[in-house]
Amino acid sequence: MLAFLIQIPQLLLINTPAFWNKGNLFYADQVANRAQNTLSFLPYFLALPIAFLREFFSQWVTYFSPRSLFFLPDPDLQRSLPALSVFYDWMVVPYFVGLYLLWQNRKKDWVKYLFILAVLSPLPTALVSDPFSTQRSLSLLFPLIIVITLGVHKLLFGLKKNWQRVGVLGLLIFYSLILFGRSYFILFRKERAIVWGYGFDQLAKIIEDSPETNFVIDQVRMKPVYIELAFYQKYFPAELQKVVDQKISQNYYWQTTFNSEYDFANIETRSITWDDVSKEQILVGDELSISPSQAEEHSLKKAFEIKDPLDNLIFIGYRTDPDLKRKKTK
Repeated sequence: MLAFLIQIPQLLLINTPAFWNKGNLFYADQVANRAQNTLSFLPYFLALPIAFLREFFSQWVTYFSPRSLFFLPDPDLQRSLPALSVFYDWMVVPYFVGLYLLWQNRKKDWVKYLFILAVLSPLPTALVSDPFSTQRSLSLLFPLIIVITLGVHKLLFGLKKNWQRVGVLGLLIFYSLILFGRSYFILFRKERAIVWGYGFDQLAKIIEDSPETNFVIDQVRMKPVYIELAFYQKYFPAELQKVVDQKISQNYYWQTTFNSEYDFANIETRSITWDDVSKEQILVGDELSISPSQAEEHSLKKAFEIKDPLDNLIFIGYRTDPDLKRKKTK
């Protein structure tokens, strides 16, 4: 009853676009294509549900696959660490041992409850086309941890002497800490810098140091940058809300189209056009926004560049020169 009550606000929104905003994550196209391929020997009313079940169970099984759980990181770079999966790779052995123990005790009530929880947890995630999502399957962690713990317990107490158990457990903990330290403190800081917003603080400082200069920041490929810059510049929230489309606050659950174009302080976040070279300002983008030949053609001068710890270019700024551009045009 409690679970139902806390879902009432969601159910009240069922007739709004916001409720169905994630509908595009469902693999409807894949199911339709698979069904179409089997029409030569199956009628459509059978081909469609069979195609759906095939796609559904292939996604569902992935969440129990040792490859996904112990050897591959989450495909989303913000939900994983480099070279580290959901569990440590050595846990694959106690995982299988734990599954065997559950099978041996399958008639006990607690095993049945655990089995039901494990089966139900990935059902929502199996309706999404993402290959593996740790965020959507957090409830699966509990039964999996129980399974692995049972396996670890069985293996450790298979050793006869306490010093052997302590020694093996100590080695496993040390090995796990080495893997974690390498992934989090060494690889993560460099390899995942870009996906965690590295460089925005530097860009905000450059903009803040030039309050008289207008900055146009390209939004063709970048994720929305306005909120990062507003954060680092400590821009007053009430002022930022004034530049937002006011229809959002009036019809919040109906306005589902996101607009990344903002104009506040001395910042504009939008697509760069070549009309922007007609006035003095700084155009900011990534390495593909403005090519060296385009910069030369439009008399742009490099003002700054920001790189990540791996020396990959994140932001590059070009200062426009309208007078020189007009002279070239003449």
